[in-house]
Amino acid sequence: MTKHVLLLCIAFILSTSVSRAQDSWGVGVSGAYNFPLKSIGVGVRSQIPLGVKMAVSPQVRYFPKSNQVNEVYAAVAFQYNLLNPYQERGHKRYIYKNNKPTVYTTIEVAYNQWINYLPTLSKNAKKNNILGNVGLGAAIGNSSVRLFAEAKYNVLWNETFGEIGLLVFPGTIRKNRYSSCPKIK
Repeated sequence: MTKHVLLLCIAFILSTSVSRAQDSWGVGVSGAYNFPLKSIGVGVRSQIPLGVKMAVSPQVRYFPKSNQVNEVYAAVAFQYNLLNPYQERGHKRYIYKNNKPTVYTTIEVAYNQWINYLPTLSKNAKKNNILGNVGLGAAIGNSSVRLFAEAKYNVLWNETFGEIGLLVFPGTIRKNRYSSCPKIK
């Protein structure tokens, strides 16, 4: 069951990214760390702009059996840029300013499946959970590749976790290459 949920979530991330007609969508990978549980996980995500200051980010995080808690998250995060690296180019077109940091807030709704579930003292924790996370993130890089870091707080379980990763924006890679048109004399 868990493998099917994970595969469906990854397929969703890839399909939403690939189907996006704009050049500014991205896909990425991350490492995650749950501070109270001292758990290490991995993640995949996409980032789809909803405008200059907002983006939606479908995500999947997996914390393997090597941790005390083996779990998978499928989430949708909404990001709002507080410090925005975009500059207007006219006619509602914008360009990403290279090496200018982005600072954003994030609100996330996540489905969590606790794979090795055991009853605990917490009445909120079950095998299948819907969670709300809030946080702050930052990204830096250029229009094609960006490093990001996020700190999030799980309001239901009173847990904090962080993620560090890399986003790639394939549609902008072609635009950064120089034209090889011949010069006219």
